[in-house]
Amino acid sequence: MESNPHVVVIGAGVTGALVSYKALQAGCHVTCVEARSIGAGSSSRSAACVRAQWGTEANVRAMRRSIRFYKKLPKLLGCPHVQMIRQNGYLYVCATDEEMAVRRELYLLQRNAGLQEVELLDGEETCKRFSHINRDIRGATFCSIDEFCIPANIYGEVFDYCKLDPDFELLVNAPVIRVKCEASRVVSVITPSDEIEGDLFVNATNAWAPRVARLFHEEGEREYGQLPISPEKRFLHFLRVGDSWPQKEFRALPMTVFPTGAYCRPDNAHLLIGWEEETSADPNFSYEDQDLISSGYGHVGENSHGFRTWAEIARWSEKIANLPGMERTTSGYYGVTPDRHHIIDYDRVVDNLIHVAGCSGHGIMSAPFNADAVLHLISVGKGGSRTMNLEDGAFDLLPFALDPTKRLGVVDPTHL
Repeated sequence: MESNPHVVVIGAGVTGALVSYKALQAGCHVTCVEARSIGAGSSSRSAACVRAQWGTEANVRAMRRSIRFYKKLPKLLGCPHVQMIRQNGYLYVCATDEEMAVRRELYLLQRNAGLQEVELLDGEETCKRFSHINRDIRGATFCSIDEFCIPANIYGEVFDYCKLDPDFELLVNAPVIRVKCEASRVVSVITPSDEIEGDLFVNATNAWAPRVARLFHEEGEREYGQLPISPEKRFLHFLRVGDSWPQKEFRALPMTVFPTGAYCRPDNAHLLIGWEEETSADPNFSYEDQDLISSGYGHVGENSHGFRTWAEIARWSEKIANLPGMERTTSGYYGVTPDRHHIIDYDRVVDNLIHVAGCSGHGIMSAPFNADAVLHLISVGKGGSRTMNLEDGAFDLLPFALDPTKRLGVVDPTHL
């Protein structure tokens, strides 16, 4: 890495914030460019869960590293009393012996990848420890270090910290509308009011990443430079809890994923619930579309997505079935890759452009690791080694390569 390079980060969500922070720590001059306000995209509309219980070694190790970083982040920023995470754990519930067999294999993979905190529980132990689960289950896996976070506190405090550094600049309401290139390198990005020159450029725009990438390519090279990321909408619903659940017990609930993929976790005075359902990709969505609740995906009526999600969770939890009712629905876009692994790599055409996006909306979950990976790529250059030397050993970034012929071709089965 050349001395004090100017890194231009596009996107001011959690990923953009942590890339900016870690680049500053590495001695870079950083400009972060955001089309609207900080956190205006997926970061403020996410379920915001962070887990190490994944289904490939690469994802387990990456997320475990992210969890450790989030735990120490308030102290690093000098705000130890600001809550950024709630480490309630993640519980995966199994209803059949076949599901338990799958979970057992994942448990062994996770343990072998260094996740010693994950536990394999039988049905009796699960119901004894987690009172919101009915007794007609076969068992579960639980990991106590898994967590959910408060995105606004993360990107807000990180950017406040970065602003204290004279080598940092944050530009909001500054969408990139054009790019200036010379040969195979970017010289500058252009917003309606500024032209920002840089040495390296980072596309950290998640669901917007494919359209941002197109700005960097001429018409004839766009097919080769396109990102395999599909922007898909997800919906979250919020159940009233009221006095029906002791607050101390309710607030300690883990993120719980039920056998068919429906999930829930506490969110202040509400129970957040969701259930991934096939939706059409929407590559040309607008900012306003993020909050548009599509027909049938609200929470009114028995056929609504919210009601069906609640009913599905109620099969496994009598306590949740008896909650007073649903209050609201929110939505946002996830950037989904076919194999549920991120893209963290240099562009295949532009020599000084790095993309960091994708993976089914889990950008917040992996943002600390992703920022480390971006800094490694900056330090070694486009043709450099893709092997990072981490505390727990060498880490190969090939699963996150942009070139599909270099990715390992393994689909992570635990993408929820």
